[in-house]
Amino acid sequence: MYNKILRQYLSIGFAFHFFHSFFFATYTIFLLSHEMSLWQIGVINAIFMISCFVLEIPTGALADTLGRKFSFVLSYALYAISSLLYFFAGNFWYFILAEIIGAFAVAFYSGAWDAWAVDSLNHHNGNTTILHDVFCKSERLRQLGIMLGVIVGGYLGNINLALPWLACAIGMSILTAYAYIIIKEDYFVTKEQTTWWSSFKNVILHSVKFGIKEKQIFWLIVLSSILMISVQAPNMYWNILFQENFDIKPNKLGFIFAGISLSILIGNEFSRYLIKKIKYEWLALMLSNFITAISLIFSSVLINFWPILLFLLIHEMGRGSFFTLSKTYLQLRLPSSQRATIDSFNSMMNKSGAFVGLLVIGRIANDAGIPLAWLMSGLIIILSLPFYFKLKNGDE
Repeated sequence: MYNKILRQYLSIGFAFHFFHSFFFATYTIFLLSHEMSLWQIGVINAIFMISCFVLEIPTGALADTLGRKFSFVLSYALYAISSLLYFFAGNFWYFILAEIIGAFAVAFYSGAWDAWAVDSLNHHNGNTTILHDVFCKSERLRQLGIMLGVIVGGYLGNINLALPWLACAIGMSILTAYAYIIIKEDYFVTKEQTTWWSSFKNVILHSVKFGIKEKQIFWLIVLSSILMISVQAPNMYWNILFQENFDIKPNKLGFIFAGISLSILIGNEFSRYLIKKIKYEWLALMLSNFITAISLIFSSVLINFWPILLFLLIHEMGRGSFFTLSKTYLQLRLPSSQRATIDSFNSMMNKSGAFVGLLVIGRIANDAGIPLAWLMSGLIIILSLPFYFKLKNGDE
């Protein structure tokens, strides 16, 4: 049963990221094609992030009280609705509505999927000492799914920039039905209807208190949020920079995004080396972010396509390493009964960081140019590095 659960976690995770990534490489140029400015693109995504911020804790608590399967299956259905709305949408307010529905989807997914996997594996005598390896395998398949998805989406975007959204909606609809039928949640006992609301409130209260009281978790969440402030400029504007400055077509953008996914995957594998060779977890996390920061700074001051692309990809390697290291650090320190909620608290704070980054650094990109926004992003990460000493090893 342990191996069956692991296969489900890896295969469904792969399918989810394959379908979800169809529009990744063409997202911002799709919005540009509907006459959105860089600032409007930032606002659209800021609305998404603040919606996620509001929804993360309640949806995480629902996952902990009503079941993680309930949460992520609903998420897949909401992703399908959001993507379909984008396919038909044509103006700013429709995009806002689609992003809000998408925020519900993200909020119901975050925390619940990993919490289901960890607790299901533990229920069937899983070995928590290999949790980092499980997450590394998951990250490999996640990035492989994204690599294939963005290439497919890039070719669809060459035909019509709206087609990746339709393909995503169809894929997510299929995944909704499949996960509902296949996934089991043997470890979970649904709360009585008369008591679930009380449990819901208690889970939120105790989880937030835990996340704030436990200093190692608190500092990891804060530092992850600072990273999210910093990476919004490269997240949102790399394809606009390459299309406008170097005339890169949508299908080629798909291949570049595949290269980004490969870089994140390399960073994920690099985290395995760091976890074995570096005694202190905080130092491994700091090193990952140092790589991200320096690469962003170099990419901001260069003017030729290939050097910019090279350092953009190296920055993604640093992010990929940090993603796996931070997930392992967090999951090893969370109580099972509050795992999804605290993970959602982490995700909520990350979304708040992204919200700030989209508005502040998005304004810089709109008014002063994308390279300056990338430079500011790198400098913010550099300034955050001394605070990684606060993490120590999480054992104190």
